[in-house]
Amino acid sequence: MDKKNQFNPFISILTKPKETILKIVEKDPNYKLWLLSIIYGLVSILGFSQSISIGYKYNFFLIVFVCLLLSIIWGYVAFSVSSFFVYITGKWLKGIASYKSIRASFAWSNVPMIINILIWIILLIIFQDKIFKDFPNNYILSKFEMIVLFSSLFLQLIVSVYVIVLYINTIASVQNFSILRSIFNIILSLVLAFLITLVISFLFYIITKGIKTL
Repeated sequence: MDKKNQFNPFISILTKPKETILKIVEKDPNYKLWLLSIIYGLVSILGFSQSISIGYKYNFFLIVFVCLLLSIIWGYVAFSVSSFFVYITGKWLKGIASYKSIRASFAWSNVPMIINILIWIILLIIFQDKIFKDFPNNYILSKFEMIVLFSSLFLQLIVSVYVIVLYINTIASVQNFSILRSIFNIILSLVLAFLITLVISFLFYIITKGIKTL
């Protein structure tokens, strides 16, 4: 096969998100879903583990192992649940995409997260368990470590913005929306998810409070 005619979605999604996602969902909306789940899930779980300073309770290697183990599950669940809300609210806006196409859009928009995986590998090598301890008060960062840390934060910010831009474009493509309607679809899904979470939390509070009074 002529190399010029070969289709590599991991490359083309970065510059031609609309055309790429349409080719993917036409071929197989579940294409590379598990791999993308690992990428998204691993970055998310590592970030969460760092935010709660889990390194004070558990061994460094155990944390990394569990993060790797749970990454595919968390990534798949996050893709599936988030896409459900986008799918529902998209129908309100006369969107044409199937649920699987919506999920593929979310998954493939996270391809730039591969950069975050590389960043995390560097951070884990340099800082080891300290990255999961939010850096103890008695730990003084060297100039090199400060450069690495702030550079990684800056790069992660750029990646996050890029992911959002890709997501808006892929949703617009599969839903046959304008960019503005795509943004509204995503925002509306977040509002719906928030309201449902709020209702469930309130009901849980009422139930647990009622049980305690028995």
